[in-house]
Amino acid sequence: MKISKQISYFCVLTVILIACHRNIEDEFTTVTPDELYSLFSFDTQKDVYENLQLLNSFSTEKQYHVNRKTIVVSNCIPDNIDASQGRFSLTVTGTVNYTPFQEILNFKGFKIETPDERNKNEDEKNESDDKRNESENESGNSEDAQTASHTITKEELKSIFIFDTNQTVTVVLADLEQFNGEKHINGKSIFIDKIIVQQQDTQSGTFTLLVTGNVNGQKDFEETLDFAGFALEKKEEPVNKPTDYNMTKRASIQIAHDKNIYESNFDTFYRENNSDEFALQLKDFITISSSNNDGIPYAYTQDDMQNTLLTDIRYDYRDKKLCLKVKYKNDISPELYIPFDCNEYYKTFVTVNQSEARKYYQSGILHYLEEIGDGGYLFSKLLIARTGFLVQYQSASAFSLNNS
Repeated sequence: MKISKQISYFCVLTVILIACHRNIEDEFTTVTPDELYSLFSFDTQKDVYENLQLLNSFSTEKQYHVNRKTIVVSNCIPDNIDASQGRFSLTVTGTVNYTPFQEILNFKGFKIETPDERNKNEDEKNESDDKRNESENESGNSEDAQTASHTITKEELKSIFIFDTNQTVTVVLADLEQFNGEKHINGKSIFIDKIIVQQQDTQSGTFTLLVTGNVNGQKDFEETLDFAGFALEKKEEPVNKPTDYNMTKRASIQIAHDKNIYESNFDTFYRENNSDEFALQLKDFITISSSNNDGIPYAYTQDDMQNTLLTDIRYDYRDKKLCLKVKYKNDISPELYIPFDCNEYYKTFVTVNQSEARKYYQSGILHYLEEIGDGGYLFSKLLIARTGFLVQYQSASAFSLNNS
């Protein structure tokens, strides 16, 4: 009898402990509306649209600690937006102590602006609004009101799209489907059926969306919405990219394989002494390589070239080469060079006057040129120099005598 009483006591105690454990577990894996309300700090002195825009800075990665619970909000989707009544609701999803939850929160008491007051402060008005204002008269007021009930402004549409600006463009655009479907704004049923990314720039943190749908199942719309201010994506550096120091100290330069160096404007530098302009242009005709101490070659990318300057440019006439230094960020290379024959360059300034040359026998021309030496008449007839340049003509025999 005593044993049976102990067993019964043990069973009752076990049931009580399990129930207590479940209650404790439920308490720490659920979140109450009041606990969620405490996470949002809206300003009732501002209207609904301004407060919804504040949600863009609400971090979806931050951990909030409320009543010994860890709450992370992953999404806030607005609905039942009514600017004329100063209220809206949010469907909030996330985790509490790593357990998923979803809750609808209702907010009210925000500043109320009449449509006229709101239109005065809008920088951009919907085209249909402009047409209504221009054509508005006493007899057309009821028709305009009916038209307004089936249109949506950019301000109304943009209030649906809440993104976390702490995230990058790539991250926020990966979850656009959450905004599809039916929403309710200012007494209108807005159905979004397609969202197209028209433009995105991960380096400037901007993107543009083309949104299509209908209002109250009757009026189709198509709006372009611009978004900015998102976190910039960090560029991943190649694993073999040299240090900034080695980018210059171990640099080498080559003429780009698909470029003709004699198409550069060398004359701007050589004759007009404009080295800055020539340095900018020369970057398009060369490639720069470097390496770390392991010797693995690394070619400068377009982004690297934006951080690169060509300095101390000079021309070595005797060795026929262009000498220069490469400056990458704050480091400068030793003097480097590429082969360059200025005579070959300036030959491109002179072309054969084919219409004049065909008037003569070739042997007669050569004989005549040998005899007259520097006589320039026939040269000037047969050769055409680039406009603005004076060319001194010299026969092969005269050149040989002068250099013997």
